[in-house]
Amino acid sequence: MAVLLINQSAKVLSSGATAVFTAFMPVSAICFSFLMLGEKILWYHLVGIACVLFSILLVSVKKQRV
Repeated sequence: MAVLLINQSAKVLSSGATAVFTAFMPVSAICFSFLMLGEKILWYHLVGIACVLFSILLVSVKKQRV
């Protein structure tokens, strides 16, 4: 299902926006497994979520010219 949505978004959005959604897929999988399946969120899940969010932040912040 997620792959189909990513393919559809690639037709509408820019490649950069589609890349952000693709990077966010593991975070959404963890959240949905917690909410729907009752899975436990452990420390390494939180580390992975933090890494993904930090990488999205790095990509989305515009570089300043010196």
